[in-house]
Amino acid sequence: MDQKVKIALVSTGLGHVWRGYERFTHDLFHLLKADVNLTLFKGGGTSGEREIVLPHFGRDGVLSLVRPHRKSYRDSYYFETLSFFAFLLPCLISGQYDLVHFTDCPLANFFYHVRAKLNLRYRFKTLFTNGNPILDGACTRVDFLHQLTPGQVKAVID
Repeated sequence: MDQKVKIALVSTGLGHVWRGYERFTHDLFHLLKADVNLTLFKGGGTSGEREIVLPHFGRDGVLSLVRPHRKSYRDSYYFETLSFFAFLLPCLISGQYDLVHFTDCPLANFFYHVRAKLNLRYRFKTLFTNGNPILDGACTRVDFLHQLTPGQVKAVID
C-alpha cells in the first residue's frame, strides 16, 4: 500500500468501553499499522506509537452528572463525541490526513456541518463504517460509506 496516504482511525469510546465499535477500530489499527500509515485517535487508555488519546468530556464522567431533565445516556454520548471532535479536528487539519475513518455516527454530522455550514475546507475525506441500521443523515453526509451487510447496502440504495 502507498505509504504516502495518511489515514486517521477514530474511536471516541476506545479506552473507555469495549463494544463492537471499539473492538473493530482497535483490531483494524493493530492489523494494518505495520503496512499502512495509520494514526489512532481514541478517547482513553494510554498513548503509544501512532496512538493519540484526546481530551474530552466522557459520557460516564461529568456529563453523567449534568444530564438535564434526566435525558438519556445517548445525550451524554452525543456531547462526549462533540467535545472529542473539538480536539480532533485541529489534529486532523494540522496532520494533513487524507482519510478519516470512524464508527461514531455523530462524527459524520459534525464533519458535514463544519464543511458545509461553516464553509471550512479540509483536504481529508471521511469514511463512516455504519455498524447500526442508520439509513439517512450520517449515511448521506460522508464521502465514503462502509455498510456491513448486504441488507444495509440494499436499504440505503432503496
